[in-house]
Formats: sequence, C-alpha cells, structure tokens
Amino acid sequence: MEGMQSHPLLRIVYSSVAVHPFGRQELLDLLDVARRNNAALDVTGMLLYRRQRFMQLLEGPRDNVESLYDRIEADPRHTSCRVLLSELAEKREFESWSMGFEDLDSLSPPDVPGLSDYLERSFDSDFFQREPSAALLLLNLFKVRV
Repeated sequence: MEGMQSHPLLRIVYSSVAVHPFGRQELLDLLDVARRNNAALDVTGMLLYRRQRFMQLLEGPRDNVESLYDRIEADPRHTSCRVLLSELAEKREFESWSMGFEDLDSLSPPDVPGLSDYLERSFDSDFFQREPSAALLLLNLFKVRV
C-alpha cells in the first residue's frame, strides 16, 4: 500500500524528574548523545526540559523505540519515568528531527502564546496522563517554533 510503513511506528511520550537541576552544558551534552543514538536507531522526537522535569516524545520502529525507552528509563540521571502516551502511528510527528530540544527554563511564558497554562503545570504527569493529547500538543508547539 502506498504511503504505509512496512513496520509499524511507535510513538511514546513520557515524563520524568531529573535527580538534580541540569545546567545548560549538561543539557547540550545530553542532546548531542541523544541525537547520535537516535539517528542510528531511526528514532525521531522532541525533548522538553523545565524545572527539573523532562517530557520527551520518541517515535520510530517499534522495537527500536521500546528498547530505547527501556534504556532511558534505567538512566540514573532521572526518576519517576511515566509513560503519558503510547500509540502506533502511520506517520511521524517529528520526521526530520533526530531530537528537537527546548530548555523551557530559558523562556518566559509570553514568548509562546497560549503556553503559560501548560508551563505552570510544570509537566504534571497526572494531568498529562489524563490528557495525553495535551502533551502531544505541547511538544508540537515547539516543532513550529524551533
């Protein structure tokens, strides 16, 4: 079938809490490693960081995304990993992004219209688990911004 993937794509959005605040250079180093690893695995996505919390979208071949998430979940630099959304997808949300990134601590809410409500939730995993479409919307806001 034209336009269909031969292997299903998996999209996972998760949140976690850093064990300590990440400085700018530590975030850039993390991003550099993520981009290299993701490119090798054919995984794309977006990583957001705010107030010691991460939210990340990973998408790609199912087995690759699952094994990558397992490694991420075991990473000692963060705790409280919580899957907010897990779904099969026909196409990628972040097709040309080995890993997009936004340090939200460097933004003030007026920089992005309509964002202040989401930012004030500080990646409240309970809220985003109840409203996974809100997590996807938040991540997509930065796709057009970056």
